[in-house]
Amino acid sequence: MNWKRRIPELDGLRGIAILLVLYLHYFVNGHGAAEQLGWLRYPVAMGRLGWSGVDLLFVLSGFLIGGILLEAKDSSRYFQTFYIRRSFRILPLYFAVVSLFVVLKILFPRGVGDFFGSVPLWSYATFTQNIWRSLFSENGIWLGPT
Repeated sequence: MNWKRRIPELDGLRGIAILLVLYLHYFVNGHGAAEQLGWLRYPVAMGRLGWSGVDLLFVLSGFLIGGILLEAKDSSRYFQTFYIRRSFRILPLYFAVVSLFVVLKILFPRGVGDFFGSVPLWSYATFTQNIWRSLFSENGIWLGPT
């Protein structure tokens, strides 16, 4: 297979998977009693299948990352090139999202819920927010996907 060829259908499938996960996190998990929502209980109930978007993302990522690794298998800097490329794709967006929520928190200190909960901001900078959340049973909705 030619790994250098982009497959636009996989980009579309990845977009659908991301939307499923976002819908689950931001619209479905926030509603405890779906039966009290009237007709909205049906899209909320269907949205509970959003977990499948995570599985789909893992499968797609494995396929796409596997292709990248196979393409670079003869490179002398195999792992270094791979991790540098991944860092340049993931870290700018991650820090942009966290920065956006910091700005929103400053502008709207009593806004729609607490963006960070009791999770300290430094844990997002050190990528330890999941450790903090598991130790203190904190489950914030806004930055939970990070």
